[in-house]
Amino acid sequence: MQTGNAHTGPKAIKLAWIDDNFFLTSGFNKQAEREFALWDSRDLSQSVTRGALGDGLGVGHLYFDEQHNLLFTAGRGEMHIGIYSLDRAQANPLTFITNFTGSTPQKGANIMPKHCLDVDKHEVDRFVRMTNTGIIEYISFKLPNRTGQFQEDLYPPF
Repeated sequence: MQTGNAHTGPKAIKLAWIDDNFFLTSGFNKQAEREFALWDSRDLSQSVTRGALGDGLGVGHLYFDEQHNLLFTAGRGEMHIGIYSLDRAQANPLTFITNFTGSTPQKGANIMPKHCLDVDKHEVDRFVRMTNTGIIEYISFKLPNRTGQFQEDLYPPF
């Protein structure tokens, strides 16, 4: 019987740039719980902060919307896409907003370019998601709008 720390092999991580100096990573802590870490590329000796990154069996693939400070996580084999708000001024910079949950697990997902958005429907992000059954889904993320009018502040230049 072996005692001590057994080698479990390399751990996968994913990375998303927040701006020119900061980036987020997703991976697992020593208790095998999914977590994020915020890093300053000017000092990589330790992360700025760490925290839980929702439930999931796989590494959360990260997609960051710089215009709206939204982080999306989508894990292969999972049925949901997690949505978080990022505010680096807070002690815990990620705030969970909601999950999009599909009816089947995803093989992959990716955020679409901003020029693909339907601004008349207040769409701020759109994902393309491929399911394990080979179906391609387009998922629209919209912000509430009481007036129904175009809101220029939601669509800064990109």
